[in-house]
Amino acid sequence: MASVSYEIVRSHAYFIMFLLLCLLYLFWYTASPLSELVKANPLAAIILSLPVYVVELVWLARDSFTRDLVNEHNKTLKYARGERGPDALARAA
Repeated sequence: MASVSYEIVRSHAYFIMFLLLCLLYLFWYTASPLSELVKANPLAAIILSLPVYVVELVWLARDSFTRDLVNEHNKTLKYARGERGPDALARAA
C-alpha cells in the first residue's frame, strides 16, 4: 500500500512541476526580452519551449502508470477479500 501511495504522490509531483514550468514560461514569454526573440524567430520559440513538452510527456507517462497501478492494486484487494466478480454471490449460493 505504501508503494502505491508513493507512486500517486510522485505523479502529483510531476503534475505540479509541469504547472510551475508552464507558469514560468508564460512569465518569460510575456514579461522578458524573450518575448522579442519569440516574435522575431518562431523556430527559437519552439526550441525554447521543448522542456515544457518533455516534462508534460514524463508527467503523462507517470500518470498513466499510476492509474494502471491503482487499478491492479484494487483488483488484488478485491481478490483478497473474496470478491471475485459480479456473480460471486450467485456461485456461492
